[in-house]
Amino acid sequence: MSKEKKKYIYDPITVFDSLYKGLLSEGDRATVILAVAKIDLILFQILQKFLVSVSGSKDELLDNDKPLSTLSAKINMTYRLGLINNSFSHSLHLIRKIRNDFAHEVEGCTLNSGAHRDRVRELIAPAKNLKDFDKICDIIKKGDKFALASVQFRAMIVLVCLDLENLFEDCNALSEKDALNLSMHQKNLKKYPKLKIYNVI
Repeated sequence: MSKEKKKYIYDPITVFDSLYKGLLSEGDRATVILAVAKIDLILFQILQKFLVSVSGSKDELLDNDKPLSTLSAKINMTYRLGLINNSFSHSLHLIRKIRNDFAHEVEGCTLNSGAHRDRVRELIAPAKNLKDFDKICDIIKKGDKFALASVQFRAMIVLVCLDLENLFEDCNALSEKDALNLSMHQKNLKKYPKLKIYNVI
């Protein structure tokens, strides 16, 4: 008897619809900054859910100005906990670097120019042969007049958010007992789903 394939909690079109109205229909600069804010929030939620909960209202790891308050730190911690793999971590850092560049450029920044276009090309490499990636690119092309790199970046943001949303929904909180028992922790990690783009476990 074959195992039933796990259904994803969010499908690409649902994520696209929710993101496109609020984020992806903006110009390149606004899309990059707002989309990365969304990714930052989901990573915060994943870490907050997975890590042993704190008893008080203050979180000495995740609150502002704390060790895991930056996007870079959240990406690195999520990777080091084994929740995402190196490929996914690298892609998130690419998105972060694009955001950093856009945040510091006063005018004229587009995803289709120079170094940004090269980073987008590197970013989409894991998803280029996925039907969902092509489908979302086609939808964006029909609705708006974006350059190719802009279309591809937006489609990739949808798929990255899809993977992160599914990871958040499916991951289990780490108990104090699990935190003290590495073998139990490893068994717990095996329960997480394979992500759509990146083979996490």
